[in-house]
Amino acid sequence: MEKTVSDFIQDSNLQKKRYEPMGKLERSIFHTFFYGFSSSEEWDPRKAEERRRRKEQAALEMEEASRSQKRPASPNSNYRDKYSHLIGIPQRLNTAFVLQVPVANKRDTRSIEEAMNEIRAKKRQKKGAGSGSSV
Repeated sequence: MEKTVSDFIQDSNLQKKRYEPMGKLERSIFHTFFYGFSSSEEWDPRKAEERRRRKEQAALEMEEASRSQKRPASPNSNYRDKYSHLIGIPQRLNTAFVLQVPVANKRDTRSIEEAMNEIRAKKRQKKGAGSGSSV
């Protein structure tokens, strides 16, 4: 196993190395080699239970800490004050709104058809006056 790993490391052309599935004994040796645990170490249920309790306690403490740190979101400023020029002030909204339009904009009371007919008539006049002077 060590030889195949060292050969793989030294060969720069290979990017991946695929191994066959290991048996129980090989996994134990591999685990001991890479993680430094002895395969003769016995499993103690009391120690395992204690580790599990410590993990659960740490997880509960982390969750509790994250809950206590969360604060309700509050804006830095009041949006009504910020956008009052767009939405208006409530006192002003209750009053009547009068739109003042200049008299110059009110002059043209023709319909669209009337305005289009006048434009066509002017074009005909220009066409007739232009062709009459050139002949």
